[in-house]
Order: sequence, then structure tokens, then C-alpha cells
Amino acid sequence: MPDLAPLRPGDPAEAGAYRLTGRLGEGGQGIVYLATGPDGTQAAVKLLRADLAGDAEASERFVREVAMARRVAQFCTAQVIETGLAGGRPYIVSEYIDGHTLSDVVREQGPRTGAALHRLAVGTVTALVAIHQAGIVHRDFKPSNVVLAPDGPRVIDFGIAKALDLASTLTGTVVGTPSYMAPEQLDEEGPGPKSDMFAWAGTLLFAASGRPPFGQDGVAAVVHRILHAEPDVTCIDDPALRALVADCLAKDPDTRPSAAEALMRLLGHARPQTPDLLQEGSTASRNPARGRRIGWAAAAGVLALAATGTLVAVRLSGPPPRTVTSTPSAAALTAPATPATRSYTLPGTSVRISERDGDPLKLASYTLDGGERLYVRKHDTGEFARETRYFEYALDPRTNLALATDVDYSTDLFATVSIVDHATGARRVVKLSPKPVYPATPRWSPDGERALVTLYKGEGGAAQAYGFGVIDVATGRGEVFQVGEQGAGEWRFFWDAGGRAVGTWTGGAMTFYGLDGKVQRTLKDVGTPVWVEGDDVSPSGGRFLAHCTAAGTALCAHSTSGGATGAVTVPVAAERLIGWWDDDHLAVWRAKDGGYEAVVVDMRGRAGRVLATARDKAEFDTMGFRFSRPTA
Repeated sequence: MPDLAPLRPGDPAEAGAYRLTGRLGEGGQGIVYLATGPDGTQAAVKLLRADLAGDAEASERFVREVAMARRVAQFCTAQVIETGLAGGRPYIVSEYIDGHTLSDVVREQGPRTGAALHRLAVGTVTALVAIHQAGIVHRDFKPSNVVLAPDGPRVIDFGIAKALDLASTLTGTVVGTPSYMAPEQLDEEGPGPKSDMFAWAGTLLFAASGRPPFGQDGVAAVVHRILHAEPDVTCIDDPALRALVADCLAKDPDTRPSAAEALMRLLGHARPQTPDLLQEGSTASRNPARGRRIGWAAAAGVLALAATGTLVAVRLSGPPPRTVTSTPSAAALTAPATPATRSYTLPGTSVRISERDGDPLKLASYTLDGGERLYVRKHDTGEFARETRYFEYALDPRTNLALATDVDYSTDLFATVSIVDHATGARRVVKLSPKPVYPATPRWSPDGERALVTLYKGEGGAAQAYGFGVIDVATGRGEVFQVGEQGAGEWRFFWDAGGRAVGTWTGGAMTFYGLDGKVQRTLKDVGTPVWVEGDDVSPSGGRFLAHCTAAGTALCAHSTSGGATGAVTVPVAAERLIGWWDDDHLAVWRAKDGGYEAVVVDMRGRAGRVLATARDKAEFDTMGFRFSRPTA
């Protein structure tokens, strides 16, 4: 166990239900305590620094953001158990890992080599696969965030850096660790999953050499090397691992392998050729020599390095940023292979669907005639078949369970929702609301532990918005919340980031409610409602979609936190969306040849793949589509 220091005067005695027993360490983000839970198990509790927490609203925003980390699979990571506020300061409770950090071990024992380095690479990249599958970017991957436990390496503190960006009182700042930051973290583009791969490669170089990959002789010098220099990778003896690390250190994130691709290479598979999502669209999106705008004060030499080694770089207004252009290699200009495309027509319709392996969204069910007929994709064959027991069917590929709104009332006239085993068809029926209140549009919480439905009340042949219902999937217990705000539920409810609140449009504003039915926050001046059939909130949980104006000529992606983060305007006119394809792309329906087609667009509105075509407008207007997000 790392050195445990006693609590000091002023340290809290507890955080939530956890009793603090000693100090494990203190860093740039706050103090880490050893704690004992209600069941006697040990946990690590990080209490955020008061100056980073900001005001009460910022602290709550931090808690909501970090809560998303609970979605990450537990292998090779320190599982986040809960988050909350203690004395107004955010805290994070995570699984306690009895081990030392990679940075401490390398300093005390020397660099890793051979099989030990390969095991470290496999364990840490597996953790990144799990983190990225949950829609999270670590943003601060480094040796001190890797703990070497008896059962292998564990990655900690994932998702915290973004929460600090959203909550920090240091307005307009970026928080990170200089030597392990990717080039895109030094400009206005910002970090993504490929930024974690750059940091992962730098961490392996540290493990193999004992030195940070871009030096540590001053922030300005480090930043210059990150942008312009190539690190020495000869300290890695294994040629395959050395080549992978070099690929991950590419300046252009588009040319780096993903975490899943890196894992396959570590396991001995041939280097994959990754399809370009937008290769059927604009060729500009495939240019590996794209210019990079340097928007940091690094260009002006205004940088501050905290004693903890955390970089705070303040973006300044002033002269236009210069452009740095790299020369693409011949390999980078080679068109990647395109995976096989499967096309088929949906039974009972003229709608044509196009799919590929690896697509982040996959059609799970659809309805015809305004919901009168439901077709569900079979587990074993992948074909669609008519289903008469339910109105709607929402599949969670992680558990292979589905939420289905039942056609029949219970014998005592309650509307019910079924939790269905998608493979066998077995179901548990949950009584939810007395007739004439009925549920619609079932949705899984981000962690798969709860179900959300929008409730309507049928009166005189018409349906009125009523509120929402939440079901605990494990216990099968449901709770109904009537919402009094005008229009609440008219555009249905959806899960907020972290699954601790639900949102909907009310009176032209976006309102979020807690799981007790009470209003948490209302975001005004965020546009007008848009019909989203899939994910209203981005996979990372940071943004929701709206029309920028009542005219509907463009879409806006707004921050779910309501913070200062500006909306991203996507110049696409679409009345109906499938939803988020990934954090950087949307799937939208647009008019085409008298009907519609579904296409993938990037955040600049550039169209790529065609996902579906619907030639018959009248038929399409009566259909509903439910896509699921498969696990890799």
C-alpha cells in the first residue's frame, strides 16, 4: 500500500457515505483519501481543490460530468463508484487500487523492458478501449494516472480533465500535463480519443526510457517539440511495439490508430486499414495535411506551469494564429480499404438500409403506420420480423435486454413496460401508470441501470403530455412523475449526461429534472426543438441538439451543463434526425428526390455516407426508427 498519512486539521471526516481514514496523496487537482464504505470495503476519495471547483453551479456541473465515468467497463480501470459534494466541494469515490503509480515505479526501479513493457501496453490500451467505448476521452493520460496493481496496470482519473475544463473558474483555460499533451490539445480543435493515443504512446516511452518523451526543460520548449519534433522511440526494443508507438505519436490525429486498433496490433493482428467515415463525401475531410491553428498563448510565450506539473495555458485574443502545415507521407495519402456494405429493404416498406461492420449505430426496430405495426431485429439472424406484443422496442446491446411498451394493459388497468431478454423473448412486466396515462419512447440510462419513458394522458381521443416515468431495471420497480410545466414531454424526455437527470423542452427552453421530478436547471435561448429519434445527447454526454433558429436552417449543439461553452453550429437543414453518430458527426434525414435519405455529416455540415433511402415520402412520414449503439 502507498504511504498513508493521517488526516490533518480541516480535513473532512466523511464524503457522502464514506468515512475518511487517511491521506493517500495530494496533487494539482486535490487531495486523495483512503476511505471505508458502508459495507466495510476500502475506496479512494478524491476531494477537488476549492479554487478549481468554482461556484455552486460549477461544482454541480463537475459532478454531473464525472458521473459519466461510471459507464466505463471495470477491466483495467479503477471503477468510479459515485460522485457528490462535500462542503460544497466535489468529490469522486473510486475503487481503491493497492499499488504504486507507473511514474513512481520507474523512478524507483528503472525503465520497463521486454514482456513487462508489452504487458503494460496491453493493459493500458485495453483500459482506453473501455473508456472510449463509454463515450469518454481521458484527456490527461500520463504515468501518474497508471497504477501498477498486483493483477495488472489500472488507469485512473479518466474524464476528470474535461470536468475541470467545464467547472474551473479559470475561464478560457485548458488543463493538462505538458509532456503528454497531443498537438490538437494546443489549439482550438481540442482533444478527442486519438489525443489519448498520443498520450498513451508518450507514457510507454517514459516507461521504456525513464524520461518524458518531449523533455521537461520548460513549458515553451516542451510545447515546441510536441508541435514540431519527433521523439526518440529507439528505447523500445520490440519492432512491432516501436512502430505502433511511432504511429500513435503522429502530429495529425486522423492518422493515429484508435485504441481498439492498437490493441489488435498488440495482440499480433496485422495493421488494419481503417475506413474513412466521410470518404464518400468531401475530399477535404480526408486531407492528412490539414492546417492546424495554434490558438494558445504558447505562440506569444505566455505560459504558466503550476508546481504540480499541470499546465494552465490561457487563450488570448490578439493577432491571427499562424498555420502550421505538415507534409503528408505517401502512406498517409493512400486511400484506406472500405469494408463491405450490406444493403437491404425493410420488410413491409420501400426503405433501403446500408450497413457496415463497425458502424456506431445499427437499426434495432422500426414502426409503420404511425406506430400501428412494429418490426424488431432478431437476435440470431439479424432479420426483421413483425412483433405484435409491443408498441416500441429499445435494445441495449451491452446487456441484450430491451425496453418495450406493452400493447395490453394489466388486469387492473395499469399501463406496463416489459424488460425483454432479446435472445429468448422472456420478459418481466413492470406496472407503471394507471389508465389513461401511458408510456412511450422508452430509453436506457447511460449505465443501463434505469429505463426512462415519456408519459401521456389519453383523453377524448387526444393525448396530452403528462410527465415521465423511471424504472429500476434490477428491481423492476417504476415511479411516475407528473410535470406541470407547459409543454413538458411534448418533445419527449431523454437522459442527461451521467443518467442522474432527464431533459425535455418546456416553453421554448431546455429544462432538466432530477430523478425526484424536481427542476434542476433551465437553459434558455438554446434554439427550438428538433425531432431526434436516437441520441439527443452526444456519446460523451456534453451536448444536446436543437434548431439554431425557428427557421430550421441549421442545427446547434449546445452544452448540457449550460456553461460558457459556446454552441457548435452545424449548417444542415433537417427536420428529423437519427441523432449522434459519434461525438464529431450526426446522422440526419434530409430531402432527396421527393423522398428522404439518411446521411452522416460532420460538424461543418459536410455529408458523407448514405445510411438509408426512403423514396416514398408519405410512407416515411408514418414510420419511426430506433437505432442502438452496439458495443465493440
